[in-house]
Amino acid sequence: MRILVILSCFLSFGYSSFAQSQEQIYAGVILHIMKYVEWPSYKAKMTVGVVNNPSLVRALQKASVGKKIHFKNVSVTGISDLSSVRKMDVLFFSKKVSKSLSVEGLKETNGTLIITEQHAKINGSVSVNFIQKNGSLQFELYNDALKGNGFKVSDQLKKLAILK
Repeated sequence: MRILVILSCFLSFGYSSFAQSQEQIYAGVILHIMKYVEWPSYKAKMTVGVVNNPSLVRALQKASVGKKIHFKNVSVTGISDLSSVRKMDVLFFSKKVSKSLSVEGLKETNGTLIITEQHAKINGSVSVNFIQKNGSLQFELYNDALKGNGFKVSDQLKKLAILK
């Protein structure tokens, strides 16, 4: 029930509420989504890679200070070279980056939760897609990609998402 209240707050307020930037809202939603996804393999820490978006990297780093996901510390990294993506638990691609992505650079994304702002066919691996609807942030969950990458998603999270 707590997740429903928290995510409802994030999703129901537009980008201007509480003077939060888009990056702060995205950071909060990404971290909450991570809490309700079970990864297929164990790692000592949770790693989040953000491709070519330094302001989101800073917002995620700030939002994750002192927080744990699945009892693990969270490490956030900015990525400009796609060769390091296979080491990440979560990858975020902005709309600008999603349009110009080369699928060749993303061959090793199995077990990586890929989040975008504009759904792109990246080896069928995009699991979550952020969308704007009536001035509020919502997200789509892609069941085939989630299952294909071995993720298990809580029913609570599915209730808040647009299922695809």
